[in-house]
Amino acid sequence: MNDLLLLVAIALYLGAWGVLVWTYARAAPANANAAVPKHNTGIALALSVLALLCHGSVLSRTITTPNGLDLGFFNAASVTTWVIAALLTVLAVTKPIAALGLIIWPLSALALIGATLFHAERLLTPDASAGVQAHVVTSVLAASVLTIAACQSFVLYLQERRLRARRPGRMTRVLPPLQLQEALLVQMLGAGFFLLSLSLASGVAFVQNLLGQHLLHKTVLACTAWAVFATVLYGHWRYGWRGRTLIRWSLGGFTVLMLAYFGAKLVLEVVLGRSWSA
Repeated sequence: MNDLLLLVAIALYLGAWGVLVWTYARAAPANANAAVPKHNTGIALALSVLALLCHGSVLSRTITTPNGLDLGFFNAASVTTWVIAALLTVLAVTKPIAALGLIIWPLSALALIGATLFHAERLLTPDASAGVQAHVVTSVLAASVLTIAACQSFVLYLQERRLRARRPGRMTRVLPPLQLQEALLVQMLGAGFFLLSLSLASGVAFVQNLLGQHLLHKTVLACTAWAVFATVLYGHWRYGWRGRTLIRWSLGGFTVLMLAYFGAKLVLEVVLGRSWSA
């Protein structure tokens, strides 16, 4: 049953991705006011919902162990991409960000495959305090929201580059205007920054040995990412940073954050093969 759900989830993610690819490929390049047919987006989102249900069912069996939740590198990546895909699906109902599914849905399928084929143990034991659990939840949510913001930054970069070169192309013509895209990016950065602040605050308050050898690099990188996101939000508010400046700072902060969240886990759990509990 688990293998069947796995295959169905992957097929549904790729099916949702395929609907978007087909939709954008058919967009008329000569029509500057072209819009993505709403029914096509609805089909892609419906497939995403079904994929999320199957993915969640697989996760519930994969991460649950008698000794607690296994949040090793591959499982953590699968959980995070599940949350990212869920947030995208919900937000795309009211905001024009469905195009981000071109990046996020294949990524979710890939993470699901990795969590099934590979294993690196990191247990969140049942006796972990509510504060530690809150830290884990806010960390996953922060990483998820800021990943969506990074995807938005990348799409915005491609859109701006095409427009500057006066070669908008099919997909660029059906995307929302640059000003709206930038406004959505700033909103995502603000929400992600808030969640990252909560994550760091809960870590300081509840996680023991936060500056210990196995967590020091993660703490330093996470604080660095927080400072980068604080800078880009302040720069946008105070100096009106837009365009490439906004994009570069956003992607830079995301890169540091991913090194903090997954770089440490990759080295400790996959390269060094250490299993540890919280």
